[in-house]
Amino acid sequence: MIRLLAQGVAGLDAQAPPPLPGPAFWPSLFLERPALAALLAMGVSLVAFAVLTARGRMRQARIAVALGVLAAALLVAVSVLVVTDRERMDEATRRMIRAVAAADTADLDLVLTPDAVLLSPLSGQPLTKSEILAGIAADFRPGGVYEVREHRVLELQAAPEGPDGGRVQVKVRITPADGPPTPAWVRIDFERAAEGEWRVGGINVFSVGGIAGRLR
Repeated sequence: MIRLLAQGVAGLDAQAPPPLPGPAFWPSLFLERPALAALLAMGVSLVAFAVLTARGRMRQARIAVALGVLAAALLVAVSVLVVTDRERMDEATRRMIRAVAAADTADLDLVLTPDAVLLSPLSGQPLTKSEILAGIAADFRPGGVYEVREHRVLELQAAPEGPDGGRVQVKVRITPADGPPTPAWVRIDFERAAEGEWRVGGINVFSVGGIAGRLR
């Protein structure tokens, strides 16, 4: 009985697509996870402090701590100044989701490329940019059939593909104004615009609440 219940609950979840390649460890550590890198630097300096103190070399021990603090500060500063393509796509994805949830078609228009298309297992044919914006304005507005009460990004994978392209797979949970929460996995294809901004050229709703789509 417990197994059947677990299978029933799992069936309500959105089917996950194959995962995207993860980032290289060291660039990701130093540029995208500065807190962890800073903690490692401080940890090494504290170990050096303990060893040097035990040997009575107090001056060197204090220098080790100072260098650890300096290294941690530099790591955080570099990560703030250097924004990776992964981070840009991550932010653009979250911006797009916020715009959809708020029915903010003006902001959504800025995120999408002129030839952006939407593919979904719930629709029979691809939707053009104008159709996407019109649908969001009509259905996600306050009082619309898909008005959003709450939304949350549950998982996000981003992978650059060449110098001017990239892909994001995001699992988002939408809670409508008058219904239960609905999870969905969405694939988003990015293009680097002439001005350097990352824009969405394709949106593929892979699965919604157990209804599996097919990546195209």
